[in-house]
Amino acid sequence: MAKWSDNIKIHQSTEKPPAWKRLSSGQYVDLNNFTKKDVNIEDIDYSLNHIIRFTGHGKNLRPLTVAQHSLLCCELAKEEEPDNFELQLRALSHDFAEAYIGDVATPVKKVMGEAWYQFARPIEQTVELALIGSLASEAIRVQVKIYDAISLDIERRSIWRDQTGKDKWPKLISTKTLNEKLDKFRWAASYEYVPLTELFFELKEKYDFTFQTKSVG
Repeated sequence: MAKWSDNIKIHQSTEKPPAWKRLSSGQYVDLNNFTKKDVNIEDIDYSLNHIIRFTGHGKNLRPLTVAQHSLLCCELAKEEEPDNFELQLRALSHDFAEAYIGDVATPVKKVMGEAWYQFARPIEQTVELALIGSLASEAIRVQVKIYDAISLDIERRSIWRDQTGKDKWPKLISTKTLNEKLDKFRWAASYEYVPLTELFFELKEKYDFTFQTKSVG
């Protein structure tokens, strides 16, 4: 007896099929053919304000979003280098590509190894080029990674009161320093909706002005 599912054909080509993803604006992007024209700051803003950190495994506090994490990274950069607008801009936007590829947990990335980075890196670079116009230098990338890791450390030790298994977490900063940074964490976490678009363009304007001034000088 024929079944209704007999008429459904699954794509089995060895070639890469289109990987269509619908965005909040209604736009469709093909992740196998992602271009700068696909990048939309408003899609990024909406998405990152609705993607939950730690793949949803928070416990004692209201779940954190990727947007709140981005704001915390930016605030750490601003605290350390208040006049380095490029560093702050790169820190704020370092996870913007997750609006397209998702916030994949670090343990999953470790399991996938280079395969993950071969997929994600080109999309991350496309987003960076579309929004900022250039890729960060190695020195900037390293510094942003440090703020990213410190933010993770602060978030992790804040959202889980029961810190069972904390020996599995890399302790990056002292307890004293951690406590000093908690006000920035609370401030970032207090935003129900982080105005990423507004913050991005504000920093981009400052960065562009500084860059032009240095070029003229």
